[in-house]
Amino acid sequence: MIKGQESSTLGHSTASSQIKSSYAKPNKQGTPPFSTHIALSNATRPVYCKVSNKGTALTSKLVAKASKTVDSWLSEDLDFSDFYNRNVEGNKDRSSNETMFKRWNSHRSSSRYVRHMLGIFKSQTVKSLMHPLLSTAGVATVVCFYEDLLREGVFPDYFSSFMMPTAPFDLTSFALALLLVFRTNTSYDRWLEVGMVWSGLANRARDTMRQVVSHLSDANGAMSPLAGAMCRWVVAYSRSLKAELVEGCNLEEELSKILTSEELKQLMAAHHRPSFAISVLTELAATAPLRESHRIRMDENFTYFEDAVGTCERILRTPIPLSYTRHTSRFMVIWLSALPLGLYESCGWATIPLAVVIGFLLLGIDSIGVFIEEPFRILPLNAYCDEVEDDLFSMLKEAVVTKKDCRCCGGCCVWTN
Repeated sequence: MIKGQESSTLGHSTASSQIKSSYAKPNKQGTPPFSTHIALSNATRPVYCKVSNKGTALTSKLVAKASKTVDSWLSEDLDFSDFYNRNVEGNKDRSSNETMFKRWNSHRSSSRYVRHMLGIFKSQTVKSLMHPLLSTAGVATVVCFYEDLLREGVFPDYFSSFMMPTAPFDLTSFALALLLVFRTNTSYDRWLEVGMVWSGLANRARDTMRQVVSHLSDANGAMSPLAGAMCRWVVAYSRSLKAELVEGCNLEEELSKILTSEELKQLMAAHHRPSFAISVLTELAATAPLRESHRIRMDENFTYFEDAVGTCERILRTPIPLSYTRHTSRFMVIWLSALPLGLYESCGWATIPLAVVIGFLLLGIDSIGVFIEEPFRILPLNAYCDEVEDDLFSMLKEAVVTKKDCRCCGGCCVWTN
């Protein structure tokens, strides 16, 4: 951590204490005790990084000791290809942008009107409004039957008509519009904020990886083992955050091929997993042989990660004030139930389909507002996490290949010409 900064800045102090331990020698099997251990090439060849139990930047003496210990555990050059190909190949293809461009063209096409009308009965909005619309149709049917039988003289004379003028609907329609506009605008702002947070999270993750692959290399230009560790824990952070926000996520299964079994056990046992992952990243940065300016820049990204957790949790736990939601629902039920009384005089039996259509249009607006009020179930968070994982492992893989080529040609490569 940065000098003078308390460990509780990023994550819980309990999480930070779990990932701090002193340097320990390997056991009889040649594997050191767990203390933020990092698999760098693949699951069968782990490399470990020790974290200072003081929680501060390592002194040059400890860094030298760590480097010597790591070198003693490696009997051959690191081969990153197997591990990173598993995470890159077969996932996101850059040609997927072409598919996205086609979707945008279809979205803008004038044929969208026909396409959307043909798919109206498959719409999630229509399905969610089935019961309210049936209730509206039932009220309109009762009103039509009653007024029609009353005009035919079936009921005694003391039965009176309930027909209403349209003036009450004209006077109250603007208030209904204001409530619906407030609902949709506020919900859209929440949806947009979450999208911006996750977009910023992906950018910060890539920026962290850029700094890692640039600054964490030895005197020969070879990639430091810490680079693979930080890459995997940034991925673990993004997926841990998604698991906190989306119901039914199997985090342990998603991270089984990213973290080692012991790392995964520690993460799953943490009280707040995203903060635990941030704490691990913070300690890894403190362990890394970085300049103070580089460490500060990297810590700014970790602070953004923590801010992203707080923003997402605030949106998840604090809906739009319930009084607005309740009053809008009551307003619309009363307004739509009374609507057939104002339509029958001029529309007759056409009141039934008209009431259903008007109810669908108004209730649909309210339903969309309620639907996007909690944006985590509709935003493609899985795709966001996959993109972060693919980008980070791709950056690390490409950096390893580039540094290896530069080391082989003595630095006289295309990048220096």
